[in-house]
Amino acid sequence: MALRKAKISDIKLFYNLRNQPDVRLYSENNKKIIYQQHKLWFQLNLKKRNNFFFVITLKSKDIGYLRVQKKEKFYYVSICISKRFRRLNIAHRSLLGLSKKMRKKIILVANVNKKNISSIVLFIKSGFEIFKINKKNLIMKKKNINL
Repeated sequence: MALRKAKISDIKLFYNLRNQPDVRLYSENNKKIIYQQHKLWFQLNLKKRNNFFFVITLKSKDIGYLRVQKKEKFYYVSICISKRFRRLNIAHRSLLGLSKKMRKKIILVANVNKKNISSIVLFIKSGFEIFKINKKNLIMKKKNINL
């Protein structure tokens, strides 16, 4: 398993993964994303200095993505693995591998749907703690990570 920096040519990978019905089920916006809207969003956000987009690869095959986007003083993390590669510890290893890709002290935050038990377990296993609970989500935070 490896992380590589995302390129503009990865736009369809991110689009297809994000639009999988089981991914949309637990997303903040659970509607299907229109490709043209995704294209504009991806092009804009890929260029931002405080955004970090990675493609998760396994044996040279692109199987997921890991995004880190700065909002105010926190860095929000989002991860998605192709369905046939789930439950292989890849998401956990990807979150741990993030430290080799970034080089500054930050606070990572994950906004996780309360019903998404697999993601809650993943983030706890990866060192995140529940910071705040709201109506639909758990806000999970990993403090003092030196990335």
